[in-house]
Amino acid sequence: MDILQLLPGLSLDLRKGNLGQAYGCLRQYPEVVSSSGYGSASTMSCTTNSGKPEAESVSGVILLPYKVTGRSLRGCAFVTQIVCTSLISRGLAVAARATGWIVLCLMFKFEGCVLAPALIALWRITGKQHLLSRRPGTVSINSLALEPHQLEALKAETQNKPRVEIGQFDGDGFLLSKVGPIRGIPSVAPKDFLRRSRTTLRLVLLGDSVVVEKDFRGAKSSFVREIAALRRLNEAGCRVPAILDVDLRNCTFTMPFIRGIVLREALAKAGAVLRDRDVGHPQYRGLSPQLSRLKRIKEARKVLHNVVDQDLVDKAYRALQQIHSAGVAHMDLQYGNIVIEEGSNEPWIIDFGWASPICCCGKFLFGLLRDHDTEEFDLRFGTRHLTYDTIRGAFKELERPKRNLICARVLRGKAEA
Repeated sequence: MDILQLLPGLSLDLRKGNLGQAYGCLRQYPEVVSSSGYGSASTMSCTTNSGKPEAESVSGVILLPYKVTGRSLRGCAFVTQIVCTSLISRGLAVAARATGWIVLCLMFKFEGCVLAPALIALWRITGKQHLLSRRPGTVSINSLALEPHQLEALKAETQNKPRVEIGQFDGDGFLLSKVGPIRGIPSVAPKDFLRRSRTTLRLVLLGDSVVVEKDFRGAKSSFVREIAALRRLNEAGCRVPAILDVDLRNCTFTMPFIRGIVLREALAKAGAVLRDRDVGHPQYRGLSPQLSRLKRIKEARKVLHNVVDQDLVDKAYRALQQIHSAGVAHMDLQYGNIVIEEGSNEPWIIDFGWASPICCCGKFLFGLLRDHDTEEFDLRFGTRHLTYDTIRGAFKELERPKRNLICARVLRGKAEA
């Protein structure tokens, strides 16, 4: 596919070094980018009507073969535009992105102190019905494959009270069960239970349905972010948990139980040392939190393709793209927040407590959050998708004479126009 003919503004933006405009152009036409072989070993080539090569791609950046002539170099005007392109515009882009992250941090603080309590008060007045999902899918207790005595004991309890707690999940997703081990769900003994840092997750039986109750322990900001994100994503038809019930006073909500395995646990069973309880492992002693995080990812990457295939990785990325298309950034994408559903083998993305700000952050600021999600995904799955830094890094890899040739081509085009 001739990407320059389909996206005529792309070549001009890349030659000028205007990576922000080029990135936005590519983001609007993902089908063109995917068909052009970006991120693979193949090289894009475009030809003119005469059959001569017009452009080729090196590391995803389009270069035009052009020989600088005296006509292209317009003295001081050329030098000035080179300086503006190579120094001033790039410096402004870096400053704008740094300022954007500062603004986002302030917005998160504003949400926690002002906006989240105000929204909870408003929801109490208007009622919680508009927050609930319209078509929630639930899991029946019969699908848990319980032993006969466990099933009878639970059904007997539901006759006396509508809500029966089956157990509580710890930080690694292990269930501290009150009815004994349940097949398909990793269990833990009371002495080995690892308390979750931010929330409490309980497996609960409501009538004949098995649900998960998430308690935010009074953290209003995270509670409001997750409710607002799940509400928007469910309306957009994304593969995320539904909202069955909400307790606005105690910052708790109920969602369906997803029958499947957490990707982190699947990797751990394959030999990766990456659970939260593995932090005391000799491999992690003396490491800072950041180095420990990178070490876990490195351990997971060793066995990743023994656990999941490329098709599942592509499905997970498409699910992330759908979330971004709905106007939400996850901001906490990790192996423990992806559940592979049993039977369908479809990935579910969960835990939106760190989702993008609920207030309107604008296209530029949301682009920073979206790129953060994409970079985290690429880091964990070994993929390479388009982000601003990806294009900027590829452009920096070019030799300086080639960059000057690109700028000269732009000036020549302006002169002839």
